[in-house]
Amino acid sequence: MAEARLKSDVYEMGFGQRVGGGLEFRGLPGSGVIVYQTHDNLQETLFAGGPLGGAGQTYDNGAEGFSIRVLAAIDEGVRIRVTMAADPRCRQILEQIDQLDQLIAEETDLELLKALRHQRQTLRDRAKQLNCLG
Repeated sequence: MAEARLKSDVYEMGFGQRVGGGLEFRGLPGSGVIVYQTHDNLQETLFAGGPLGGAGQTYDNGAEGFSIRVLAAIDEGVRIRVTMAADPRCRQILEQIDQLDQLIAEETDLELLKALRHQRQTLRDRAKQLNCLG
C-alpha cells in the first residue's frame, strides 16, 4: 500500500507551541510517499519504505516483485507508478491462450467455438489478475 503524506493540515504541519519555543508535535519532516506492507486481512501493517519525496525516486521490493516510482507532484498529492513483476504462472497461461487462439481460428462448429472462446476469456481474466498481459 502506498500513501501520499503531505504537510497539508495542522497535524502534518505540527502543532502545540511550547513556552520555550518550538512545537509540541513537530509534524512531518516533509511530504512524500510512504510504502506499507499489509496482509490480506489488513490486521497487521508493517512499514516497508519511504518516504519517497521527489520525482524519480523509487522503492523496489524484489522479494515481492513490485516497485513504486514517484512520477510528479500534483495538486493535493503525487502521481506514482506501481510496476509489478509477472507471476511465474504467466508463461503457461499465455501458452494456453495461444493454443486456444489457434483452435478458435480453425474451428467451425459453433458450440465448440463458443466453449473455446469462453475458455480463452477465463484464461485472459486470470492472466490480467496475475499481471501477465502487461
